Amino acid sequence: MSGPKTQSNWTSSSKVSSSPSVPALQVSAASTLSPIEKAKRLAAHAAVTEQFPEHAKAIGIGSGSTIVYAVEKILELKGLENVVFIPTGFQSKELIVKGGLRLGAISEYSPKR
Repeated sequence: MSGPKTQSNWTSSSKVSSSPSVPALQVSAASTLSPIEKAKRLAAHAAVTEQFPEHAKAIGIGSGSTIVYAVEKILELKGLENVVFIPTGFQSKELIVKGGLRLGAISEYSPKR
């Protein structure tokens, strides 16, 4: 990426998915998190706010303990109806599905040989 943005044009929304049957992503309340988890959450939220591409068509969702907080922040963004989220594994696939985001596969975006 070319450098940090000072402000994102994305705005918050309480609902990303139009499907009422998709359960909301459950993340512990900030007040119950340990100091380390609070720091991870702040870092993940800042990364999404500052670096999420405005006109993204496909976004890879990784795995690990911090990705939960990144997806939590992604779910607050508007205009994600046409964005495809590609998981790197089981955990990220579950986050995408439970969050009501559009699930894609890496094979859809791999170069043809």
